[in-house]
Amino acid sequence: MIFCELYGYHKIVQLDSNEWFNNKEGKLIKHLRTKNSYLQEMIFDSNGQRFNVLIDSKTGEAIETFTNDSKNRNSLKLLKAYYSQSK
Repeated sequence: MIFCELYGYHKIVQLDSNEWFNNKEGKLIKHLRTKNSYLQEMIFDSNGQRFNVLIDSKTGEAIETFTNDSKNRNSLKLLKAYYSQSK
């Protein structure tokens, strides 16, 4: 199981130049904020902040996604998703 949080708030964190890439519109992506927002939109069809993903480490598939809940509610969703998936 892999738990991932994608944040789009980091306006000043620049990626290493070997991580830069062009999005579908051809815009050069150079910052962590825009990379995370792009990944979130392209892979998960969402743009909420804070965005969390529970990923099955064997298949690489998303088990559960959620945004902007309190930490306790997110933890409960995480546990329910993990245990229901592992049955």
